[in-house]
Amino acid sequence: MESRRGWFAKWRERGRLPGNERGSVVREVIKHHPFAKRMKKVLQDKRQIVFLYLDIVQFADLERRFGERTSGDLLQLVEESIRRVSLRLFTYEELIDVENFWGDDFLICFARSSGDDRKLYEVAMEVQRETVREVNANRPAMLSSPIDLHVGYAVLDNSGKALERQLYTAIKSAVRMARKSAVAGDENLVEFRDLLAGRRVEAHFQPIVSFDTGAPLGWEALSRGPKGSRFERPDALFSFAEETGELYALEKICRERAIERAQELPDGAKLFLNINPRTMDDPQFTKGETKRLLQLYGLSPADVVFEITERHSIRDYAAFRKTLEHYRQQGYLIAVDDAGAGYSSLQSIVELCPDFIKMDMSLVRDVHNDPVKQALLEAFVTLAGKIRCKIIAEGIEREEEVKTLLALGIDYGQGFLLGRPGVAFASAVPAGVIGFIEKKKMERLQLSSGSMLQIGTIATPTYVVPPRSTVKDVHELFESRRQLTSVVVAEQGVPLGLITRAHLFAMLGSQYGVPLYFRRSVVQVMDAAPLRVEKDVMIDEVSSLATGRNHLKRYDDIIVTDDGEYRGVVSVQNLLDVMSKVKIEIAKYANPLTGLPGNLRIEEELRTRVRRGEGFAVLYVDLDQFKRFNDRCGFEHGDQMILFLSQLLMRQVGKYGTESDFLGHIGGDDFVVVCAGERCEGLGREIVRLFSRAVSLRLRQLGLGEKLVELSVSVAAVEVEAGRSLDPGAIAELAAEMKKVAKGLVGNVFVRDGDGNGVVVGEAGELLRRS
Repeated sequence: MESRRGWFAKWRERGRLPGNERGSVVREVIKHHPFAKRMKKVLQDKRQIVFLYLDIVQFADLERRFGERTSGDLLQLVEESIRRVSLRLFTYEELIDVENFWGDDFLICFARSSGDDRKLYEVAMEVQRETVREVNANRPAMLSSPIDLHVGYAVLDNSGKALERQLYTAIKSAVRMARKSAVAGDENLVEFRDLLAGRRVEAHFQPIVSFDTGAPLGWEALSRGPKGSRFERPDALFSFAEETGELYALEKICRERAIERAQELPDGAKLFLNINPRTMDDPQFTKGETKRLLQLYGLSPADVVFEITERHSIRDYAAFRKTLEHYRQQGYLIAVDDAGAGYSSLQSIVELCPDFIKMDMSLVRDVHNDPVKQALLEAFVTLAGKIRCKIIAEGIEREEEVKTLLALGIDYGQGFLLGRPGVAFASAVPAGVIGFIEKKKMERLQLSSGSMLQIGTIATPTYVVPPRSTVKDVHELFESRRQLTSVVVAEQGVPLGLITRAHLFAMLGSQYGVPLYFRRSVVQVMDAAPLRVEKDVMIDEVSSLATGRNHLKRYDDIIVTDDGEYRGVVSVQNLLDVMSKVKIEIAKYANPLTGLPGNLRIEEELRTRVRRGEGFAVLYVDLDQFKRFNDRCGFEHGDQMILFLSQLLMRQVGKYGTESDFLGHIGGDDFVVVCAGERCEGLGREIVRLFSRAVSLRLRQLGLGEKLVELSVSVAAVEVEAGRSLDPGAIAELAAEMKKVAKGLVGNVFVRDGDGNGVVVGEAGELLRRS
């Protein structure tokens, strides 16, 4: 070992060490320490090197109070005491060096065979106790209060990394531990270090469910400490890691444990991994580590979503964005966690342009009762649509929340209702939630096909009071719930009347309002004749009824009933919003020329019928020689004939079909009719018959009679048997074969193929051939 004053101090005096920064000193030690060779030998012998770091508690305050001379004497005393204690507690073979490497920072370096961290903790505590005892026995007389020391430790073993990097990381780790003196002397630290050494972290997985299909998009990996330990809960686990400077080490183990299990992920599912931005700045952080681990378990970056937590810790967004871009180029996706919780979440969305935005549970909890939360979530949905990312709602615990989130257009959900965290990749979503999703799909189908919704689908619950309640009771209800606009008065489930906030407050605000009405029954002040509608009334009809009311009641909430019993209320604002959405939805999925549902809606209709296991028929309708017609007569007349055919089809489907039949426009002169199999032949015959009679008249109306333009229609029908599983592409292939048959015949024809039997009908509707 070097002489008493230490190798560091000598080097610093000679000017060979920078004197302005502890980190620089540590790096110089690593490069030039005379015992570096001995350290390498220790590691080669499969032993460990332990760094014990000690510093004086509140040394800066002591230096300020007692001056440089006294504090200098104290430093010399502490160094001498540490050396004496080290020589007593460690053998020559064990002890590598003792140094005062900066101010009141002291380092003991010794070798040991691999062993229990609990034993190491006891050694650290003994060194601290013995040194403190010696220092206080010999401290300068001016220092009346006892001197105390922080202590921390770190272990270095032969991990295969460069020695310089390992030494730097280990020393910094020991310093961080000592700085957190509140926990460094606690047995919690020993247990925590034992947890890290044994990688005793268990990965749990919580599903993130698609609100379109009801199936999991993927699973978020959540970490738990050993069962029954003080670190079982994730909040205790990660907060302790942060306090002791071991956050990177813990997160690395958590990622490894999650990826080890992720080989069991269903095909196409995503693994959401939590990433704290600070871990990317850690000296131990190595790019490519996660990718190598994924490859080891047969996964790729495309299977992983990095979920950015603790956004407030991002100090340099430009640098962090550059780091994320490195991962994006490899195929990783990015999610921002807890959006809506503070300004930093909005800044993160702007700066990081994530693929997923995870809404904080504070915005999701009780969202069905809070119009402000609904408005905020709706704004995020609009934003997500414009920046092409998806919204995930966290913390879902009630079915009412799911219904509201579906109505707002949220893409995915996560929470105890949809699936609790567990060691397996559970995918069972409650039947009630699946029911809501299916119902929402049907509503979307209705919207995109031009059908209006029933008012019951948008009704929401409000507070209901019995007729014996007083005006005072309702007033307190309004005061405690600022977003509440109306209260329903009902008895045994039957609504008797409505009390609106505006009406009640206007009444009580009059000169004698409070003494006159406050203790009266609500029956005396309620509107006994509010607008009431049954749940199956269409929203366009309700809109007409609402706007047709007396101007004083025009914006009052509408009571919705189910066979006379209270079901919920609908605000006029909500009704108008839904009406607007209906128009937007229709326009989004409709063909711009005819207004009929387009290809996306056609495919969805076919998939829905196949999924239900229904038997049905598909009629493909198109005009013959239409390209030639366009070339001779122009595109404007071509559009007129397409409109003519669409109107003819709407008329025939409306006259000979049922409400469940569907009419769509593929594009150009191609149309689709979906109906029950037993009606397809009759409907096909009528389409052919009407077209053959009406087409000549329409051509003359367009002034095209003299051009001798011949147009005919071909209708090809394909039947899909009940229970047969075909996708829209397979159905189209079957139809293409029948269309070939139809196009090979002259004139207006209907061709059907079902159960191997072919039917060909001529332009007058007569049967030409059955095979």
